[in-house]
Amino acid sequence: MPKCCVITCMLFLGLSLTWTAAVASPANHPAELPSPCPVNGFDKATSLIRAARAIACDVDRRQLLIVGDYHGSNEIPGFVAQLMADAAASRPVRLGLEMESFEQKPIQGYMASKGTAADRAALLHDDFWTVGDGRTSQAIVRLIERARELREEGRDVEVFTTVPEYPGDAAIKEAGGVNAYRSKGMAQAIHSEVQHGAAHSLVIAFMGSTHSAYVNLARGSESTVTERLLLDSPYVVNLDLRGGSVWGCASDGCGPRALVDEAMPTAKGSVLRKAHDKSGQPTQVWVRFPPLTSSPPAKEKKSNSRAG
Repeated sequence: MPKCCVITCMLFLGLSLTWTAAVASPANHPAELPSPCPVNGFDKATSLIRAARAIACDVDRRQLLIVGDYHGSNEIPGFVAQLMADAAASRPVRLGLEMESFEQKPIQGYMASKGTAADRAALLHDDFWTVGDGRTSQAIVRLIERARELREEGRDVEVFTTVPEYPGDAAIKEAGGVNAYRSKGMAQAIHSEVQHGAAHSLVIAFMGSTHSAYVNLARGSESTVTERLLLDSPYVVNLDLRGGSVWGCASDGCGPRALVDEAMPTAKGSVLRKAHDKSGQPTQVWVRFPPLTSSPPAKEKKSNSRAG
């Protein structure tokens, strides 16, 4: 065969293979987390969306992500929804909510539903959702709905509750008080999910900042949930709040409560700051939020007054 023909055939074969590869790799593939994670992702986190993406990348090889909350806002559950969606793009996610165990079954039912008005009514079936302490807000329902949507889209996402049932006064006293019993029970529920999950799954434990705080290694019955989970190598997201309001309850009733601006310094204009790792301590980051807005209870409380 002449040399020119050989060269022509080789060029044709190369172009054919290139075209075949292009056809076999559709352009409209589902969006996934960038891999590897962006360089200097923390420095460039100029929005909560970018902060969520940077954290989801940073915990790529972790199994436990603890996120603190100041109950009763729209913005913090919204941020957790973004974290959950980013993580679920590439791995199974189990979202733990600071909620009583008797709500586990209704939540599971809603997660398996189509999210209709009737399904929503079944989720909010009792007066638990009228409580004004911020854990049963409209924003929390939107968070559960986002988890349901992700599951409907084919993502491996589940929701579980972490607060143990009330065992009676004697057991509470033996545990060292309500806070100690609650913290211990929450830690056990979260640890169980971590231990029984797949090796590449992520547990996102969402709880009040008093539970998520890290103070020191050993404080006995006073230990926070995070301090009880150190063997699971938790990655902790703390709040850098800039005022606003949340929905909460006090002696004078329930409603929007103003927050004091407790701004913390954040380097290079990023909304995300990471602490230097220290031996035996959890990895911690701080996320700067805009002024919060209050989210009222998911269900309106019925009045006990009678007409007449």
